[in-house]
Amino acid sequence: MVAWILRDFPNATYHYNLQETLYAPIIITPDFGIDILPEITANYVGQDFIVRTFWEPSAVYLTELPGWWTQNLTRIEMTSAERVIVWVRSDVYAGTQVDEDTGAAG
Repeated sequence: MVAWILRDFPNATYHYNLQETLYAPIIITPDFGIDILPEITANYVGQDFIVRTFWEPSAVYLTELPGWWTQNLTRIEMTSAERVIVWVRSDVYAGTQVDEDTGAAG
């Protein structure tokens, strides 16, 4: 889902290893509720966002289908959400520059 959202950003790169992104200005990770590398939590500011919500089809009553079909609205609460965390490097968040070779703010 996130790759599709970022499809028009030519500078977006995709990595499977979080260690490769330690000095990137912005990192987007899935929110699996697991611990992130200490380097990320120490040097970045993170905010979670919902990118997709969904509900179980078995929870929808037949009377709800016309409203969902025409307006994408139901009285049923969404049961699950897919979240991502957008991590912004602390110096970028504060507006200062960082040396990408050493990681030191300058």
